[in-house]
Amino acid sequence: MTGTRVRGQRRDIDGAAGFVAARLADAVRETLATRSPQEARDVITELARFDDRLAATDEPSPGRVSAFLTLASRLNAVLPTLADGPERVEGVLEWVATDLGRPRHARPRRSRGSGHTDELWAYAEAQQDDFLPSLVWLLAAVEALYGDIPPTDAG
Repeated sequence: MTGTRVRGQRRDIDGAAGFVAARLADAVRETLATRSPQEARDVITELARFDDRLAATDEPSPGRVSAFLTLASRLNAVLPTLADGPERVEGVLEWVATDLGRPRHARPRRSRGSGHTDELWAYAEAQQDDFLPSLVWLLAAVEALYGDIPPTDAG
């Protein structure tokens, strides 16, 4: 593979990652503005449609993978904000349940001895089809309660 081709592919990947990060940031802002879980679902559906089109060409499915990596990186960046105690994590989960109307039965209970932030990941995993949107909801809750989310290299 030539150096020019590699640089061109790298620009394509960077452009796609930037697009995904921008759409996810839009979803967080829209979730905060509307107090609705739907925008996060719509953005993930948009990325899934992109992945489905690529599946017909035997290319990897970068939309959802990039979305997960971007969201996980941003959640990781806010962990220090939440590390002060379980009440901060509880506040984030409560905001999602109250402001977005998520069913409480989807919320796992913290077991003794687990890390405070482990509950956020357990919550997201319990969402099944709403796994990626739930990461957007968690970020929206952190931003609503504790201010702007620090930027990361992933978006």
